[in-house]
Amino acid sequence: MSSKSQRREREQRARAARIEAERAERATTARRRRVQVTTIAVLALALVAVLIVVSQVGGGGEDSDAPPGLFDGVEQSGTALGDPDAPYTLVESGDPQCPFCAQFDRDVVPRLVSDYVRAGDLRIEFMPLTFIGPGSEAAARMALAVGEQGNFWEFLDLLYRNQETENSGYIDDSFLTSLAERIPGVDARRALDGRDSPRIDGRLSRARGRAREFGISSTPSFLVGRSGERPQPLEVDSLDPDAFAAALDARIGGNAGG
Repeated sequence: MSSKSQRREREQRARAARIEAERAERATTARRRRVQVTTIAVLALALVAVLIVVSQVGGGGEDSDAPPGLFDGVEQSGTALGDPDAPYTLVESGDPQCPFCAQFDRDVVPRLVSDYVRAGDLRIEFMPLTFIGPGSEAAARMALAVGEQGNFWEFLDLLYRNQETENSGYIDDSFLTSLAERIPGVDARRALDGRDSPRIDGRLSRARGRAREFGISSTPSFLVGRSGERPQPLEVDSLDPDAFAAALDARIGGNAGG
C-alpha cells in the first residue's frame, strides 16, 4: 500500500475515533442532565412533603388566629371553659410547646366547643404542664396571668396556632406580649407583671401534683367524669374530631354532644 493510501486510512480512522468520542461525550452529558433533573424533582417533592408536615404539626406563624367567634359568649373562669353547672368535665393536660396539643387545639377544641360546651353538656379544664422546657413554663405562666383577666382560652389558642419549633427560644417576652395584645380587652403589661405571682406559682404546683396523682407523663392527656366527682383517664387513639367525640360519648353515656 502506498504511503498516500496509508495516510488517508489513518486520517479516516482518526476521524471515526473522534466522531465516536464526541458521540460518547454527548451521551454522557445527556445522562448527567437526566440525573440532575431527576434529583431536583425528588428534592422538590421532599421539600413539599416537609412543608406539608410542618404546616400540619408545627403551627401557623404569627398570622394564625382562631376561627372567628370560637369562644364568644362562652363563660370562662381561670383555666375552665363552659357552664360551671355542666354535668360533665373534661380535663386536658397540655404543654404549650407540645405539637400534638396544638393539633388538638386546632382540630378538636372547636368541635367540643360547638357541640358540647355551648350546649351546656361539658366543661373543659386545662391543666398546664411544662415537660418540654423553660419556654413551656414561660408560656404557661403568661397564659395563667391572662386567664386572670378572663381570656385564658383565647391566649392558649393563640399560643398553639403560632407555635414554632420546641425549645428554639421563640417564646420570649416580645412573643408573649404580641399574642396578649391581639386579644381585645387584655392588658398585656398587667399579665407580664403578674405571671410570677404566688397565685401563678400555686396553680403550676397544683397542676404538677395532679399530674403525679393520675400518673400523667405525656401531653396531651385527658381525664373525664361527672362534674364534682373524681375524673378517670380518657384513652383516645386519634386526635381526629370524630374519633375523639366517639371516645368521649362512650365515656359519658352519649348524654352530651348529640
